[in-house]
Amino acid sequence: MAPIVELTPRVGAADLLVVPVFAGRVPGPGADLVDGALDGGLAAFMAEAGFDAAGPGKPDIVPV
Repeated sequence: MAPIVELTPRVGAADLLVVPVFAGRVPGPGADLVDGALDGGLAAFMAEAGFDAAGPGKPDIVPV
């Protein structure tokens, strides 16, 4: 049985933001909240930054 994850959005300062994105730029849990906070700009940002979500063991790190 898969674990149940409950997300609670909060506003605050952060030095790091981790957004789960699967291969093919498929958004993971909570990515919709980040996209909403960016007024729908998450996909555009990933394209501009060259993010490709290569797969497990191959994390993409995008400095902003």
